[in-house]
Amino acid sequence: MQETFSWTKQWYAVHFVDELDSKRPHALKLLGKDLVLWCDSTGTWQCFEDWCAHRQAPLSGGGNAGKCVRMRQPAQLRCLLPSHEAGPLAMLEAAAKKANLTPWLSEHDDGRTPDGVPVIMLQPGFVRDFPFSQEHQLENLSDPAHFNFVHHGMAGDMYHEAAGVANIEPVTSDEESVAALFPGAEGVAFWVDMLMGAGRSVEHNLHHMVFPNTFTLQTFNPKDFPGADWELLEIHTVPTEPGHVRLLVRFMMAGHSIPLMPRLASKLLPKWAAHLGAMDITDGDTDRITRSETQGSGREWNKQYFMPTASDQFAAATRKWLDTRGGGGPFPGAAPLPALSHEQMTDRHTQHTRDCPSCSAGLHNFRALRVAAGGASIACSGAALSNLSITAGHSLAPVALAAAAVAFAAVAMAAHEVV
Repeated sequence: MQETFSWTKQWYAVHFVDELDSKRPHALKLLGKDLVLWCDSTGTWQCFEDWCAHRQAPLSGGGNAGKCVRMRQPAQLRCLLPSHEAGPLAMLEAAAKKANLTPWLSEHDDGRTPDGVPVIMLQPGFVRDFPFSQEHQLENLSDPAHFNFVHHGMAGDMYHEAAGVANIEPVTSDEESVAALFPGAEGVAFWVDMLMGAGRSVEHNLHHMVFPNTFTLQTFNPKDFPGADWELLEIHTVPTEPGHVRLLVRFMMAGHSIPLMPRLASKLLPKWAAHLGAMDITDGDTDRITRSETQGSGREWNKQYFMPTASDQFAAATRKWLDTRGGGGPFPGAAPLPALSHEQMTDRHTQHTRDCPSCSAGLHNFRALRVAAGGASIACSGAALSNLSITAGHSLAPVALAAAAVAFAAVAMAAHEVV
């Protein structure tokens, strides 16, 4: 008899190390439990339950002291107990197996696969928290037909003749199965022919849903990038608490002769710019999934909507595993969140920007640019009017100043749109 699946006895990727400040602890949730990530004096990241056995204050409220965590309390009292002596601080395995993550790849430099093939990062590590369940997120990822329709105008093309899935079939080869590529893991795998987005070709892709939390989409020898061996979309879904899920996304390409444009993009495109694109795409998913979850409250998923097409078999297989082997998901029976407004559903600041070093810094810089450009525009406008009254129209200086005022105003407006 197969052992009952336990959601608490699994490996979970909870964050990208490059996105964490090693000088302070970071609070997070996993399966409804409060945890804290912190970096010890050897540079090793640790994950504890977020409470101090000494006074039961949250460890995430302190600062990293190498061996323990300083607590910011009214009297500035420090918890001086080293972590290995601080009572029942449970060490939790909140990291991904080597099979799930690709530890050989650094976001700062081109990495290489274990076989020595160069790899470049096209979408740097992107993290976002969403107000809907992990089950609905897994269902969305296992629906290849949604991409060109939900993300039309951003990455997809709903008007292309191949916008829908042309063909989908289960993986039958043992070498391509989830168990073969992700040792010891459970999951489902499908070969999918799909349009890869606006301006892209129809590709033959290998889709893996690795339970309980990982999705990969791999394209071998992509037509649009001759010289690349493969491109890989890697997504981790983290069940943080009932009605909430965290998404970790990376997109990479490998090959000895990767074309110039992807290589330039991986080197020159700022991380915040790549994250803006990822937020545009995930906004579309957020609105659709949240409405589907709240409107279907109290009904089984297979009674909420009709899924008769061939492309639905991947989503149906994912749902079947969640209902049977997965016991209904990480929080079975949990009610969905109350209906949210569009602004609440797509609150980029609290879901991503506030905790992203690159995007928060970019936001600060664009706000400063908006103020500076606005001030310069006003100053140039004033100078143009003053100069005009002095020169009585016999000089081009007012025209130049007015043009500068318009240019600075345009910069201020552009910065405002980004903010």
